[in-house]
Amino acid sequence: MVATMTDRKADIRQIEHDLRNLQRRYAALDRSARRMKMRLHVFVATLVALIVAGVATGNGAALFVPTMLLVMTGGLAYACRHWRWIDLTTWTTLGILSVGIKRTEAEAVEDLVAERVARLARLKGTRA
Repeated sequence: MVATMTDRKADIRQIEHDLRNLQRRYAALDRSARRMKMRLHVFVATLVALIVAGVATGNGAALFVPTMLLVMTGGLAYACRHWRWIDLTTWTTLGILSVGIKRTEAEAVEDLVAERVARLARLKGTRA
């Protein structure tokens, strides 16, 4: 009985440690997603500024390139509208093209956190 209680406490400590590490990893992925979103906004604002400058100067070539980039960026954003930013930070070409593993790292971390929380609740005798 004593060994079982010690093993149980060691399991609880290990799961809590794993859970803290997984939560830190998910927070890092979330920060990456926020940075990616901010950079996209800066990119779009820069393209709009270049388009305005092209219109103001009457330079067709200076107007064409940023306009095409803005259209392509808009098309890509529309095509990816159902994806979460946190998933975009960890995508792989195989997963995006639906060839191979279709889970992102963020989804895997979410599943691991849920599994650890449920297991910890079972060990502590509480509900998750």
